[in-house]
Amino acid sequence: MKCDLEFMLLMGTAKVAGSSGTARETAAYSTWIGTNLTATSPVIAASTGAGLANAGSSTYPDGTTQATTGGANTAITLAMINTCIARIWDLGGSPDTILCKSDVKQTISSSSVGGSVVADLYKDVGSSDKPATAVNAIDVLVTDFGTFKVVPDRFLPDGNCDIIDFDLWSVDYLRPFRTETLAKSGDSVKQLLIAEYGLRAKNGSGSGQVKSAI
Repeated sequence: MKCDLEFMLLMGTAKVAGSSGTARETAAYSTWIGTNLTATSPVIAASTGAGLANAGSSTYPDGTTQATTGGANTAITLAMINTCIARIWDLGGSPDTILCKSDVKQTISSSSVGGSVVADLYKDVGSSDKPATAVNAIDVLVTDFGTFKVVPDRFLPDGNCDIIDFDLWSVDYLRPFRTETLAKSGDSVKQLLIAEYGLRAKNGSGSGQVKSAI
């Protein structure tokens, strides 16, 4: 259930206020980030390198929609991530985590990322009878605008790379996780696991996203 929760929170699901015949739904991450101006938006289209406006139903992202991209599918590069980080910094943000799928994680760790770092390092184990270890992974990335943890996430939607300040987000519970026992049928004991939560976005300009055209 928590895996489903994480997957949903990282999607572009819009908020639903709910009614007597409609269940309410919390808005996901992608509907809260960006600006209404492409010139400053920290949501970047990989296909063009330009910002994507996300004004929602008002003049700012409000959980009702997400910025979309089109065109040919384009691989996300480190240069695009740096552009997004710079946009966030210009807007006053200080993110510290890059959340990405496996292909983007490998791009960042690759030795062909444009001369930013040397990814192929060798560890001196201090003994001739132990094999040396070749390190080909970058888990911490130092940029012009801060130091970032690079975290792979298998639940992230395809085509997205999120740059996040977790201090500006929280998951608030109306009803915390709990179990309720249902009616028994013979020797079968049934229980219901239930929770009700919402994603709180404290400042959508303090985080960003690079979007491949998927």
